[in-house]
Amino acid sequence: MAEPKVPIHMRRSTRRPVAIPVRVFGTTLKGRQFTEDCVCVKVSKHGAQIRTQHLLVPDDTVHVTNRRNQKEASFRVVTQVESPPGVTYVDWGIEALGPNDIWE
Repeated sequence: MAEPKVPIHMRRSTRRPVAIPVRVFGTTLKGRQFTEDCVCVKVSKHGAQIRTQHLLVPDDTVHVTNRRNQKEASFRVVTQVESPPGVTYVDWGIEALGPNDIWE
């Protein structure tokens, strides 16, 4: 599944690449609750891109803890981002549901 192409001039904020360890709490496609230690690979003022082993549910809510500073926030799963063939992870675009200062 390809990442939706949104023109840069329409984005609310700039994305920047990072490697931040995070803990994600959510529900899988099969309806099972999970907790996973994974990584955030891009951040912006309004969201992020996380890399998980689990398949998430678009429009579902996940809770993310930045493991560097222990800040937490809730996010809406927006879309699965296209990954290279043969990888064992899935990238997801997520949108902050409230103030998003967990990356600072």
